[in-house]
Amino acid sequence: MLAAMSTPLILPAASPQATALALQPGLWIACAALGPAADAAGVLCPAAASLAARHYPALSRRQAFLAGRAVAATALAALQQPTAVGRAADGAPQWPAGVVGSIAHDGAQAVAVVGLSRQWQALGVDVEPDLPLPEDAASLVLRPEDETALQQHFGLEARRYGRLVFGAKECVHKALHPWRGAWLEFDAVRIEWQGRTAESGEWLALPVSAEAKTAFADTRLRGRWWRQGGALFTLLTVSA
Repeated sequence: MLAAMSTPLILPAASPQATALALQPGLWIACAALGPAADAAGVLCPAAASLAARHYPALSRRQAFLAGRAVAATALAALQQPTAVGRAADGAPQWPAGVVGSIAHDGAQAVAVVGLSRQWQALGVDVEPDLPLPEDAASLVLRPEDETALQQHFGLEARRYGRLVFGAKECVHKALHPWRGAWLEFDAVRIEWQGRTAESGEWLALPVSAEAKTAFADTRLRGRWWRQGGALFTLLTVSA
C-alpha cells in the first residue's frame, strides 16, 4: 500500500511525450496523451507495432494499444527494466520477469504503473473521463451497496462519481487476475469510500461472491483515486 494515501497524487500533464513519476522506490507510474504516445510506440517498444497490427485492425483500438505500450515502456525504463511488454492469449500484458504492472487508457490519455515483484504483489490502474457513468453501464457495474456508498460519501454529487466505482473494480480485476487467477464480474465486488478532498480520496474493495472471497483471502485491497486533466484515475497497489 502506498504511504500517505491522503496526499493527492498529481501526475505530469498528459503531454505528447510520456513522463514517468516515482511513487515509491521500485514503483513508477507514467502517462501521455493518446495520439502522440501511439506514434512514439514504434521507438519505445518496436515489437508493439506487430502486435497491434495483428490483434487490433480498428485504428482507435490500435492507437490505444500502442499508447498503453508506450507509457508502459517509459515506466519500465524508469524502473531500469526491459521495456518489451508481450500480450497474453486473453489480451493481458505480459510483463518482463521480476516486474508486475497494469495499463489503462481512455479516449484522451494512457497510463501505466509498474513495480518490482519482490516489492509489489499486484498492481491495478484505471483512467476514465470525468463524466457520469452512462445508465446502461451503471446497471451492470453498480450494486445497490455501491449506490448507497456513493450517496453517503459524495452526497448530491454521487452520480458524477459512478465512474470511480467502475475504475476501482477494474483495478481489482487487473490486480487479482494475474496474481490469483480470478476473473471477477462487476457484481462480485463492492466499493466503499474513505478519506476525501475535493480532488482525491481513498477506496476499499470488499468481496461479495464466494469466488471473490477466495480471491481476496488474506489480503486487504485498499486504493486511491484522484481527478486530473478531465479524467478520474484509480490506483490499487498490493505490497509483497
